[in-house]
Amino acid sequence: MINVQLLKQILAHIEANPGEWDQTWYRCDTGMCFAGWAAQLAGGKWYTDSRDDKSGSYLIAEDGDDLHTINQFVANVPVVFASVRAMRVLGLTASQAEELFAGGNRLPDLRRIVARLCEEAAA
Repeated sequence: MINVQLLKQILAHIEANPGEWDQTWYRCDTGMCFAGWAAQLAGGKWYTDSRDDKSGSYLIAEDGDDLHTINQFVANVPVVFASVRAMRVLGLTASQAEELFAGGNRLPDLRRIVARLCEEAAA
């Protein structure tokens, strides 16, 4: 089931804080993409405070994460990739997530995609 409330919350956050949004990175010094914000605003705990290396795109695994998506990254800490967590908390299919999380999306694209996903959820 699509999480309409979280979709709208993320879009509102990005619109209110455009300087914290960078659709090309899950999480970096300049901001986070839609998927990164989904993971963060849903209460996810990032594996590391570092935003510069690949470990900055992982969250500590939690109940609800599919066992097939969990990795043992460093020191046997179970982690999950940001896009996988975002897809789960937003209740999206793989194709819906791929479209929404695409690095080339601009704000008008996000507005259009979120509106359509909300319509799909209501149908």
